[in-house]
Amino acid sequence: MTFRKVRVVFLVRDVGPTSMPWNDLYPIARRISPGTMYPPAVVGFPFKFRAKISWKQCNESARKYLLCNPLSVLNYLWRLYRNACSNGELLIVHIHNPLVSLVGFVAKLFFPQIKIVANLHTDWSCLLPRHKLGLHLLATISNRFISVSEASQNSIPFLLRERLKRNGQLVIIHNGIDPKKIGCVNVVRETTHTETVAIVVARMVTPKNHSFILQLFAKTPELHKLVWYGDGDLRPNIEDEIKRLGIHSRVELKGRRPRSEVLNGLAKGSIYLSASKWEGIGVANLEASALGCWPFLSKIPPHDEIALMLGFETYPLNDLEKWRLAIIEYLTKSTSIKMDMREMLVNKTLSKFDLEKSVSRYLEVYNELIKK
Repeated sequence: MTFRKVRVVFLVRDVGPTSMPWNDLYPIARRISPGTMYPPAVVGFPFKFRAKISWKQCNESARKYLLCNPLSVLNYLWRLYRNACSNGELLIVHIHNPLVSLVGFVAKLFFPQIKIVANLHTDWSCLLPRHKLGLHLLATISNRFISVSEASQNSIPFLLRERLKRNGQLVIIHNGIDPKKIGCVNVVRETTHTETVAIVVARMVTPKNHSFILQLFAKTPELHKLVWYGDGDLRPNIEDEIKRLGIHSRVELKGRRPRSEVLNGLAKGSIYLSASKWEGIGVANLEASALGCWPFLSKIPPHDEIALMLGFETYPLNDLEKWRLAIIEYLTKSTSIKMDMREMLVNKTLSKFDLEKSVSRYLEVYNELIKK
């Protein structure tokens, strides 16, 4: 069958402030390729009895999505599939979470003309067994298997990775940042008369390695203040450790804040800290770089990949002193040298991690599937 165009629906587990498909891919794809995207379907557990049209605030605007359970989402896909067939369109089901892989498998079984696209958003080694099982299932049914970095792709088990390569399924599409939003931020830097501020943008969860960050800050009095954007289950632990280290007067926990406020915080910060044990490509890392908030990142493969592309160093998590000395060395550079370093970093980041280019690449992948 010859298709006129593609229609795409995302299957996700949630829509929220850190959801890449919800915040970036979906709205921008709608803008640059009108008529391509259906509203995302959130597959909820425990079961909701019927699909429900819902709205959620995102980036100062309300967006529509469908709240489903595994049965109602299959009914939703069946209706989209019938519409696509009658209109000569190719329906693509893009699965962003391995926990909904079984839905994709059943959909492919009953609606064989659909195409499946799957995403790996982080390092394979940090996934739970049920996530890995879901990704193995997706690897068998997907037409394209997209990772957000070379590091995340290389983390796929060797035999599976080689099979995906042989079948032409593997694709790398880096996450990106919106230069328009970055351009709207007023960048204000410290002078010799103001305080030096370290910025952290991270959920308060184990992989973000809060203890290392707090100990590093406590041992670096050259940093006057630490501002943390983000919340999570470990907030009580973090608050306790801040008191134990005696740095409560120098730390400000902002919690979950609008993205515009986070960007403004990065624009005023002296340095940016990420001591993650593992992650994907890290959009906050890119936003910090694009705003010239000099990054100090842990030496893990995704961070090394960013650092190589943008020209800065990463630091091992088993050597806190190396971090401390590197931060002091940076802070003691002259204002003109730091300005030159930041300008170079901003230009490289905006060039190499442009969000619209990333979304355009996703659209290219979708349209390639018409020919398959």
